[in-house]
Amino acid sequence: MSRKEELHKMVSLLRSQANAASSRTAKQTFQKMADYYQREAEQLQGRRAPDLIDRSNKQTRLTKSAA
Repeated sequence: MSRKEELHKMVSLLRSQANAASSRTAKQTFQKMADYYQREAEQLQGRRAPDLIDRSNKQTRLTKSAA
């Protein structure tokens, strides 16, 4: 598995954890971690990762409405 694939997998896992977390603090922490790994993947690619950005925006809205 390439570094880029590992980073994308981490982003997906962390976003899932953020959605599953019951406390607001945990949700925010997982979101921040996912954002960090997403930026790492983007830097590795040298461009934005639109599929991750779209997923991030959808999950952020879900997280905010659940809090």
